[in-house]
Amino acid sequence: MSRLSAFLREFRRRRVFRTAGLYIVGAWITLQIANLTFDTWGVSGQAFRYVYIGAVLGLPLAILFGQLYDLTPHGFVRGLSFKR
Repeated sequence: MSRLSAFLREFRRRRVFRTAGLYIVGAWITLQIANLTFDTWGVSGQAFRYVYIGAVLGLPLAILFGQLYDLTPHGFVRGLSFKR
């Protein structure tokens, strides 16, 4: 259980949960705007489906980049390092 707690502690330190939350809110706003504007402009429902699939598939990428890059006072630092 200590590996899991260390993993979650590192996620919290790197603010991965915040990144995921911000991504979800941004994707929701994007989907709402797309839903309103696509109907108004006469864009097909298939295009909205592609936007939705892109939003769903983008979440794991946002979480991955949130873990790979850490924001420090000196800027973004790349690397996966777990301190033991």
